[in-house]
Amino acid sequence: ASRSNRADGYGAAGQLDLALPLSEETLKLQRAKLGPDHPSTLISMKNLALVYQDTGRLDQGLQLTQETLKLQKAKLGADHPSTLINMNNLAAGFWSLNQLDKSIPLFEELLPLQEKKLGRGHPDTQRTVANLGVNYKDAGRLEEAIPLLEEAYRASQQFQTRRFVGPQLMDAYVKAGKSVAARKLIEEVLAEDRKALPKD
Repeated sequence: ASRSNRADGYGAAGQLDLALPLSEETLKLQRAKLGPDHPSTLISMKNLALVYQDTGRLDQGLQLTQETLKLQKAKLGADHPSTLINMNNLAAGFWSLNQLDKSIPLFEELLPLQEKKLGRGHPDTQRTVANLGVNYKDAGRLEEAIPLLEEAYRASQQFQTRRFVGPQLMDAYVKAGKSVAARKLIEEVLAEDRKALPKD
């Protein structure tokens, strides 16, 4: 537990050169002592996968995330909070590599699970609504993207961490030829930014 906490601390401080070997050592020891599917082992697998991704070892990180997700579904269940978080991490990893054929099905699987477990209005569910909308947009599936992005944009008024949704929805409107909707949205986003950001 102490090794795991130290590794997390190094990671949070951006000292990935120290976090990586400690995370690898922790996982090795937990697998030997606790077993490959113990909840603590699964947490360490998830954490190490994120460190791999943060250090640019994306393929290694995604492979470990896939392995972790498979074990989580079997051990904890498909709708366990840890499983849902890791499913999001895996989908986001594929999305970062522009592997939309892999990210979209994962986000599509994740959304109804979160909606059932957490509710449609939960911040995590709305994050997935936004992510799936952006993935659809990036894949050129604008008719599916726009309703999700509109929903996520409305929710972003409540969850300021979703401020990235406005420009994504604007881009979808432009690509769909909806210039009136795009202009209205630009005015809204500009007004919000003028309130939230310094004048310069």
